[in-house]
Amino acid sequence: MHDFTQSLVGPIFLLFIGAVLAFSVGVLLLRRDEVRDDGILPAYLSRESLFLLNNVVLLVLAATVFIGTTFPLLAEAVAGVRLSVGPPFFNRLTVPLALALLVLMAVATLLPWGPVPRGVLRRLAAPGVVSLGCVIALAGAGVRGSTLGTLGVIAFAAAAQISEFHRGARALCRAEGRPYLLALPALLGVNRRRYAGYLAHLGLALALAGVAASSAYRAESDHAVRRGETFRVGSYLLRYDGAALSRLPDRLEVAAAISVLPPRDLEVSPGRPAAAIRAAATLYPSERLYPQQRTPIPTPAVRSTWRGDLYLVLLAVAPDGSVVVKAIVNPLVPWIWTGGLLMALAGLMSIWPGRHS
Repeated sequence: MHDFTQSLVGPIFLLFIGAVLAFSVGVLLLRRDEVRDDGILPAYLSRESLFLLNNVVLLVLAATVFIGTTFPLLAEAVAGVRLSVGPPFFNRLTVPLALALLVLMAVATLLPWGPVPRGVLRRLAAPGVVSLGCVIALAGAGVRGSTLGTLGVIAFAAAAQISEFHRGARALCRAEGRPYLLALPALLGVNRRRYAGYLAHLGLALALAGVAASSAYRAESDHAVRRGETFRVGSYLLRYDGAALSRLPDRLEVAAAISVLPPRDLEVSPGRPAAAIRAAATLYPSERLYPQQRTPIPTPAVRSTWRGDLYLVLLAVAPDGSVVVKAIVNPLVPWIWTGGLLMALAGLMSIWPGRHS
């Protein structure tokens, strides 16, 4: 991963990064008068100070990814040495930086501009309580170690954004007498950029929660099964129901029918045969063989729920009808997509022409 030195992608990727870097520095130099500041902070603890620290962390994070991505390319080009910078490097450096970014983002959201008056720090109490409650609940569910701390920080950041929506909606209710449920969407009309920013922060927290859970609790296993047999992966109970060969105009295709069973049915009725259990869903991973190719191409089947994604890949089919299936469970992957969509939506809302206050 992150090693492009063995193909033509490497030099092209390096040129692309260099072009983006040169363009960014050029724009900054051309507009240096517009971004110049007097360099005076109103207080050490203020939204301005935290934004400054936030930008420093972002720069360090970008530099870490840049160095880890380009170093193998530079080593190959200069010294002829092939190096690989893998996930351990990025996990050790980027995860603490991302958590620091979340904390700064959350606290800055809750603080006003300028010096912090007395009593404002009490706004941190509600997100802190929510974060503590999430940590206790997750610990009770079996989450341990660094993942527990990571999800606690993410919960604090998400609760901070939600609390700002709640505080703004209550203020709008008092000022205009609107019902609470109507005041929430009205906030975007009152100050679109501000609340679009909070929405983007919330999307980032959701995406990072998905990344943390899918990285820590990914389950993968291979299973050789005959028709009617069941197997487990993660919290899923699966049953192989048979395979079928289809002759299509451009290819041959073998598809296996694999049912997703409710595991609790067997726990409630231990003696009940698996074949009698009604499937919650049926997936059809397949292999496709085209005339111009000698080896079949696996086509995975995916089932997505709010809890995560289940991937099934058909690896082999024996003459007796038994199959080898690779099953992969990635928890909370849909949260990553949801968070990304929220951030994209927030970006569009912030640049949409309209009245801002």
